[in-house]
Amino acid sequence: MAYWITAYCTKSLSPLTVKHLHGLVIRQDFMTIAEDWLDRTEEYGKAVGRAVRVEPVEEVEGAFFLYYDPDDPDWWIRFDRHCGTEAHEWGLAAVAEKLDGTEPARIRKVLSATEDHIMFALKDRDHTGIGRAICYYLAMDLAKRGSGLVLMDRGEWWDPADYSRPLFLQSS
Repeated sequence: MAYWITAYCTKSLSPLTVKHLHGLVIRQDFMTIAEDWLDRTEEYGKAVGRAVRVEPVEEVEGAFFLYYDPDDPDWWIRFDRHCGTEAHEWGLAAVAEKLDGTEPARIRKVLSATEDHIMFALKDRDHTGIGRAICYYLAMDLAKRGSGLVLMDRGEWWDPADYSRPLFLQSS
């Protein structure tokens, strides 16, 4: 089963290179994430930090692999980026498929003006491990830079201006 974390941004994030993405990921506090999210040790968090790498998916524009597991260095999370017209279409599709009028106006406004769309596909192991936290923080960082919002897989809309609680919890 796949779980999705998606950043919808109203400002372009270009250029967004592998080096830039890697830099954004390694800024995260893996030791605190390991202890607070997973009840793991600081050493595990340090090992995750050493294992992190971002690589492009060959022959697929805007697609990346995020490697992070120190116990399985070949384990990855794929994420895809869409820009411009394609990103705008993703935003409009989300308006049609996900919104019912009960959401805050900000969500509809962001989706209708999407210029950059980044979608993380997490597998079960990612979702229950540190991969979810890494992707959440990366998506929130990208949304902040792109004046956007983050949609978590269970209908939680997050605004990077407030990490304390979701902006909106969408009924499923």
